[in-house]
Amino acid sequence: MPKHLTPELVEQIVEILNDWCGKLTWPLVVAAVERDLGWKYTRQTLAKNDDIKDAFLVKKEQLSVEGYAPAYYTPREMKKALDRLDRLEAENKILKQKVKAQAAQLMQWAYNAGIEGITEDRLNSPLPSVDRR
Repeated sequence: MPKHLTPELVEQIVEILNDWCGKLTWPLVVAAVERDLGWKYTRQTLAKNDDIKDAFLVKKEQLSVEGYAPAYYTPREMKKALDRLDRLEAENKILKQKVKAQAAQLMQWAYNAGIEGITEDRLNSPLPSVDRR
C-alpha cells in the first residue's frame, strides 16, 4: 500500500519532474516515482496534488517548446557544474544563517525599543542628510 503523499514526498516527486528529460507522460512519471521512491501511486493520485500537477504541466510545456534540447554534459563540464552547485549550496546555507541571525537581532532591537518607549514612527524617521563636499 503506497504511503500518503507527505510534503516531503511531493517535493521529491516535483524534483523528479524538474529533472525530467525526454518524453513525458503520466504512466512514465508513475514508473519513475516507483523506481526512485519505492512507492507506486496512480496517475490520479499524483495529478490530484496541485504542486505535482503544476510541475508536470510546466515540464510538459518546456519539453514541447520547439528547439528545446536537454543539457548533456561531458564529465569535465559535469564536475564543474557540480562544484559550482556545491559552492552555491554552501553560500546559500551561510546566507540563511545570516538572515536568521539578523531576524533575531531585529526582534531583540524591537523588544528593547518598545521597553524604552521608542515608537515605530521614530524608528522609521529618515536618516539625517550628509553634506558631501
